[in-house]
Amino acid sequence: MEVKIITIHDPDVNYGSTLQSCGLYNFITDLGYNAEIINYKPNYKTLSQRIKGVASKLLFFRKVRSRRCKINKYLDQHAKLTRLYRNAEELDKNPPVADVYITGSDVIWNRDINPEGADSSFYLGFVKEGIKMSYAPSMGEIQPIENIKYVADQIHDFKFISVREEQSKEQLIKYGIKNVMCVLDPVFLLDKRYYEKQVLPNSYGEYTLVYLMSDTPEKRSFVDNISRKYGDPVIAFGGLKQKSKCDAFIRDAGVEDFLSLIYNAQNIVTDSFHCIAFSLIFEKQFLYLPSIDSSMRIENLLNYVNLEYRIVNSQNALDNESAVYECIDYEKTRLLLNNKIIESKTYLTNALNECQSEITKEAIDATEIFHRA
Repeated sequence: MEVKIITIHDPDVNYGSTLQSCGLYNFITDLGYNAEIINYKPNYKTLSQRIKGVASKLLFFRKVRSRRCKINKYLDQHAKLTRLYRNAEELDKNPPVADVYITGSDVIWNRDINPEGADSSFYLGFVKEGIKMSYAPSMGEIQPIENIKYVADQIHDFKFISVREEQSKEQLIKYGIKNVMCVLDPVFLLDKRYYEKQVLPNSYGEYTLVYLMSDTPEKRSFVDNISRKYGDPVIAFGGLKQKSKCDAFIRDAGVEDFLSLIYNAQNIVTDSFHCIAFSLIFEKQFLYLPSIDSSMRIENLLNYVNLEYRIVNSQNALDNESAVYECIDYEKTRLLLNNKIIESKTYLTNALNECQSEITKEAIDATEIFHRA
């Protein structure tokens, strides 16, 4: 059975998008199906955004090139991609052929946060024939009714629908979409040992890791307070702009560096979903600094494992007796997380098996009709 996956698989900085797309790809191929990631890379940036991006990349040219080479190498080693599609028109005119199409993970179903949310390609609008399904797309936040209506209209012909957040599931069900499942991000579909094999040796000693996607005065202040509490040197990365005080800032980290920095850290401070995901996978001590947008998927994940107290706010960040500084008991957390992992794996496995059975039956029926004719 041929399976094609469309998702945000290769952004410039977001290591999590690369890891989640590779995670879904490898889980499906491990089940015995032929899978490919659709190499869909539209450019949604405005002229001013492009100019700003070029200026930043010129300023840090060597670091950007080094990071890009590392990410491309990782994708080559851990996934198989189709030919390149630069826009929706190209994809619609000559879509890749498959039996099953999966639109998967990341914040691809929110028109207010990401341009992908208004792109029909991420709702499989280019598919002429084949079974449609989703695996763990995110809406990021509670959506206004017009956005839910838009999503529901786009996915009305999906055979299987799963999302990342419980709230998104409830919103779709209320709008009339049935049999919606809430599952974990694809990075959890692969075993911890798969990622441990990719970890590089620790060259920093003991350190606190800071990985931030956004820069605010509040987060800078939180990092200062938390780093003083922990006392270790601070290693930071995330984009090209330094977003907190640190002893070392890494601009050219690749995917293996991302995994290694998390794996080797004593403590972690982050606002990133996938940094928290791998903190859980590697059983690390971490704190979450909420962002205004897209916090729902992180809070959902923390709710699953009863770690809501790892969320730092203006009150507990300054309180030395706060529960946020307690060590996570991974004996309890591991059991809760594994239960949800098993549920997610079972759902995706059964969905693909059902697709295979349907395709096989159709082939047998077509053969019988041919012979009778």
